[in-house]
Amino acid sequence: MTMPRTPILVRVLLAAAALAASAVVSFRWCYEADLWWHLAHGREIAAGVLPRVNLFSFTHPAFPQPSISWLFDLGTYGLWQASGATALAAAAVLANPYGFGLVQYLIDNASVPAVIRIAELQPPYLPNYAPFFVYLLALAGLFLVDTRSFRVWEALAAAFFAILALRHLRFTPLLLCATAPFVAARLGPELAGARWLPAGALFLGLLTARLEPATFVRQLGVGIESLAPAEIVPRGATAFARRVDLSGPLFNSMNIGGWVIWEMYPDARVFHDSRLQAYPAQHFRDTMEAYRSQPRWNALVAGVDWAMLSVPRPNELSGAGRFPGAEWATIYWDDASEILVRRTGRFASL
Repeated sequence: MTMPRTPILVRVLLAAAALAASAVVSFRWCYEADLWWHLAHGREIAAGVLPRVNLFSFTHPAFPQPSISWLFDLGTYGLWQASGATALAAAAVLANPYGFGLVQYLIDNASVPAVIRIAELQPPYLPNYAPFFVYLLALAGLFLVDTRSFRVWEALAAAFFAILALRHLRFTPLLLCATAPFVAARLGPELAGARWLPAGALFLGLLTARLEPATFVRQLGVGIESLAPAEIVPRGATAFARRVDLSGPLFNSMNIGGWVIWEMYPDARVFHDSRLQAYPAQHFRDTMEAYRSQPRWNALVAGVDWAMLSVPRPNELSGAGRFPGAEWATIYWDDASEILVRRTGRFASL
């Protein structure tokens, strides 16, 4: 029995929806805060130091922190030093010098994401991630209308990556990458002559992305300006801190800790950073609880004389609003960050 062919219009609409959603997701700007501590790890490894404890922080310097991505970190640092080749593909976890201790380390730190509401571990939501849901529905539609080429393994693979993506934001790009061949195979030979389709889908995607043309063009840049955007990464703050010789332990907003490590270690040691596995879960609980009380916060930061805070991302782990002007003075400010020093501390002269 021959299955009826799906009308060409339905296939075109589903293909256009999938391509348009892919375009929107692909052009969504993102910032990788973890890059900088990966580079810092690579720098230490290149110098002959394989990290086994939390080198970069003064709060938990002896806490076990095997560098599970040691080969990636070393390779990335090498590429960075070589002025940037394209990429390094490395199975760093499989080539593991830590033995069973790596598994134990992962088990011990599995509870940290349960303490902190990490954005990339949350499920996608509307309306911000509408293109993802459009792509998901278009993918399902392509499977349903093209029953002649149905393959169980493809459906299972698509379902597996869809479940991952629906659970955690970080897996949404993986769904697109894993299922792109399935979508391409189902566009059908009859669409081969529709040369307008990719351009039309791209136009539709950009039209619905609510992205200003000037912003879109800026996001296509290369180099440090794009990799470390000045409105988020405290490039000016760390340059200023080095210029005025700020050093030693500091309180820093968690999201900028990796950059501070990369730019200022070993002269400065951070309070915390996005290496969640490098700190006990209780560290984050204590910080968030202290944030709710000024006296407790004062006790938490009693051992530091300066702080670097993230301006655009205030939260319980950023310290925003917990450094009163009677005790702390702002000596640097820009769109990305703020530096404060204790008025009675060793940098009071600044």
